[in-house]
Amino acid sequence: MSGVNFVATLRLGHWLWVGYLFVWAWSVPLLAFDLVPAGGEFMATLMLVVPGGLAAWWLVQRYGRMGWLSTGIIGIGSWLTEHLGVSTGWPFGAYQYNGVLLPEIVGVVPLAIPFAWLLVVPGALELSRALMPKAGFWPRVLGAASLAMLFDLVIEPVAVYINRYWTWLESGPIFGIPTANFVAWWALALILAFATEALCRTPINQPAEHTSLTLPIAIYLLNLALFTIVNLTHQQLAAGTLGLLLLAGFGWRLQQQQTRWHWKYDQLTN
Repeated sequence: MSGVNFVATLRLGHWLWVGYLFVWAWSVPLLAFDLVPAGGEFMATLMLVVPGGLAAWWLVQRYGRMGWLSTGIIGIGSWLTEHLGVSTGWPFGAYQYNGVLLPEIVGVVPLAIPFAWLLVVPGALELSRALMPKAGFWPRVLGAASLAMLFDLVIEPVAVYINRYWTWLESGPIFGIPTANFVAWWALALILAFATEALCRTPINQPAEHTSLTLPIAIYLLNLALFTIVNLTHQQLAAGTLGLLLLAGFGWRLQQQQTRWHWKYDQLTN
């Protein structure tokens, strides 16, 4: 990447990040207190597409062609799996989307869903690396899969019972959601994190620092915080408490690692 293109990329990414933080800050009270105005449903798609796109942008900036390949694997792999899930009920269990997240790819899976996976998988993998800086390949990948599944445990009550993004056609013991969903989330995240960790090992720009917060981690934590707050304000206390415990635990562990906390885009991309 030439110097001019790199600077232009940083500038565009910076304004996307600033715009996302602005919308995120407004979304917290609007979603928490049911103040979303009529016709504002498109924001649900935007709040998944933008952070997912930023995480993909980070992968490409950091790893070049391998970042592009990893982004494609996450996006296409998650879309195909979700399409299979809606069409057959496997591997997640039987569910259907309710037309809140639009547009839909070939009328089945919302476009926002692959971007949601792009939000979660790089964030979970980067967070796994930060939490276990001396761990090897497999502990990092297994950690990323587990962090992705924990993220899903927090977002499911919001998506199903509050925002009604999708409806489960069968039930289960965890929040009334099939256990297969969480098992499938872990398994799919494991596959996608494995591919990303295998491909994205040599940065083309500045090397990753274990003591520095990165953009995917910031996006993961911001969304975890958002869904935690919405759970708590809508009496989804189990999921909300889990979110609080996760945020506290991550914060404590990152602090123990002497992680540098910052929110400027150019620092988050280094």
